[in-house]
Amino acid sequence: MKETYGRKFRKLRKATKISSSKAAEAVGISRSKLERWERGEAGLDIEKVFKLLEVIHVQKRGYFNNNISNYQKNITLEVSKAYESNDINYLKTQSKKLLSEVENDSFDKRTFLKAAIYCNAYYDLTGVDIFTDNYKKRLSMYFSKILSGDEVWYYDDVYFFGNTQNLISPRTIYSLSFSLVFYFKNNNDLEMKF
Repeated sequence: MKETYGRKFRKLRKATKISSSKAAEAVGISRSKLERWERGEAGLDIEKVFKLLEVIHVQKRGYFNNNISNYQKNITLEVSKAYESNDINYLKTQSKKLLSEVENDSFDKRTFLKAAIYCNAYYDLTGVDIFTDNYKKRLSMYFSKILSGDEVWYYDDVYFFGNTQNLISPRTIYSLSFSLVFYFKNNNDLEMKF
């Protein structure tokens, strides 16, 4: 089960021994709405999240940081080490190895996104793009899923988006961003999923 901000909040709320009723009342929402958010079944406006954090005396920065998984930490360490030492051969070798694994198992999302991160770092250092157009389309589709309303962005989605943006065309990034802003602006009943 993926951790959401709501689930993380629930753990912190329980640790501070504040009831869901008291927390919900303090920010002007129903207890059931808070509990649905805590289970990851509903979204909650970011301003309400900030108020909830005040209720349980948790700093925003600490709450939103440290959400990276061990898997992501390992990728970050591997790529950062090669990137900082300008080891383009390692980045290229790993990129090609991971892309080969993706070819063998096209449904392996983790390997695909890891390959994208390696390709992104390689491209940033060399200016050579080894990520194919088909992979770029797949990556764009992966990040576009939020627009369908069927899925929400989790910590790992944000992590992968932030570490693969060189591979997505500026037009696609702009289009995705514009669509998100337009969608949220025109759906007042829709809430941000935090």
